[in-house]
Amino acid sequence: MFSPSKLAAIWATLALALVSAALGRTLKWTSCPGLDEPYACSSLVVPLDHLDPGFETISIGLIRYRPSISNGSMGSILINPGGPGGSGVEVVKVAGSILATITGGGYDIVGFDPRGIGESQSVLCNPSVDAHTTFDAIELELALNIPGINPAWASFQKTKALACGRYSSGYLPFLSTAYVARDMDLIREALGESVLNFFGFSYGTFLGLTYINMFPDRVGRVVIDGVVNPDMYTATPIDMWSGSLVDILPEFEEFGRQCQQAGPTGCALSRPEGSGRDVTARIRSLINELDADPISFVDSGIPTVISGRFVGQIVFQVMYSTTAWPALAAALQDIIESRNATAIARMSGITSEKQLCQTKDVSGNNGFPSVFCLDGHGSDKLSLQHWIDADIDMNSKYSFLGTGLLLRSLSCKYWPVKAAERYTGPWDRKLKNKVLIIGSTYDPVTPLASARHVEKLMRGNGVLLHHDGAGHTSLGQFSLCTMGKLWSYFYFGILPERGTKCPITVPAFPPPDAPSMLVQSEEMLSQLDQAWAGQLKLEDIEVLQTQIALVNTKHLLGH
Repeated sequence: MFSPSKLAAIWATLALALVSAALGRTLKWTSCPGLDEPYACSSLVVPLDHLDPGFETISIGLIRYRPSISNGSMGSILINPGGPGGSGVEVVKVAGSILATITGGGYDIVGFDPRGIGESQSVLCNPSVDAHTTFDAIELELALNIPGINPAWASFQKTKALACGRYSSGYLPFLSTAYVARDMDLIREALGESVLNFFGFSYGTFLGLTYINMFPDRVGRVVIDGVVNPDMYTATPIDMWSGSLVDILPEFEEFGRQCQQAGPTGCALSRPEGSGRDVTARIRSLINELDADPISFVDSGIPTVISGRFVGQIVFQVMYSTTAWPALAAALQDIIESRNATAIARMSGITSEKQLCQTKDVSGNNGFPSVFCLDGHGSDKLSLQHWIDADIDMNSKYSFLGTGLLLRSLSCKYWPVKAAERYTGPWDRKLKNKVLIIGSTYDPVTPLASARHVEKLMRGNGVLLHHDGAGHTSLGQFSLCTMGKLWSYFYFGILPERGTKCPITVPAFPPPDAPSMLVQSEEMLSQLDQAWAGQLKLEDIEVLQTQIALVNTKHLLGH
């Protein structure tokens, strides 16, 4: 006789087999709306509940960029840009070509929207598009104008959580990262490939870690860049964010140092005499002044109040991508000189005419908590006062930098469902192939310490590459050395030696006459395929850099 648990496992296996047979595990690629070849789009129908399949399903949206390959395809690389809540479809639409280039040019680049996101049955937290638009606007206004977590904000976040529970009750428990990892394995199967190749950024590193430890014998070439500490991520949001921001102040000081080093012609906040700390002191002073005397901005787009908190959020977001550092410095200098807020408003996006929110959530406003709150644990056991005290502590430690992260995570305290499945380790399964781990010196939300911690957790199954730059992930500040190691790994399967540290190639504040094409030294080119290196254009890298930054900050300001 079989035990009840054994019978349940057998039934789940049989049910999944029946659903698989009924649905088929093949992908039919068709043209994408508004895109020409080499893009193609598809979808894959998967069980809604992987552990109890039944016959309820969900459709996963996919996009493929297929480069011109003379020597035959090396397979596919699945992309996750982060979030949680980021759309892999949207990122590949915009940056499929450069993703193909930096991974060696031999792979199809496949983006997918995780369940509950974008093209994969977006989570709904409102009854209509108009209600969604209004609700997001109220949330943004509150977030930018409250001093921190308080009962009013808590009530709003509770309302949001309950609304998501009402309008997405049928599938909210089935959106955890563990289920997304199971979807990825079905995508791998549908692609007809024996192993999964994967490139994950930010939250995508946790997704990657989950997949490789759930399916260790199906691991191909996997890169995780901007590494999330899985022990903190699967705890409470307070644990997650208090441990993730440890490098934000050093990066802010690095912004000041590089600005001052560039001089007044390279950075608008620089002065002929002074230091980097003088630059950051001017920014802190400006933020304090705007909190005391905000600017009423009505020149274009959406009328708004440019407060110190508003500017602080923009500064924090720009720490994700060094490409925007010169523009940030110029925008802040405009306010200092003449209280001209046009440039900073433009950077926030409020000067553009916004259309109604889409029913397909690609901003992460709904997708972020729908995944994050399921993957974590214990939020509901913490009192509101505990959250308030943690918020005060984070404000004390990090000033205006990163405080919105805890604000936006409070909905987890009130999240109405638990995950059908959570993966919380182990993280040291013996893998079919070793993984490349990339961590940056100055990353605002995924510190180098997290990458080092993961390398230790993996017990020899991964090798850390230290990217000696600023910004979020190695894309935050360009390094030809890092790109070369990435290319060598994906193309040849060659991992860097342990302890390798890559310097940056392009400064955050380049000279005004810097060429748009990357200038590569003979020493670097000798390590790479010259034809490949010649395809790397800084403007293309910056497009991808911007996309990754947007994916991982959209949910902070609701756009």
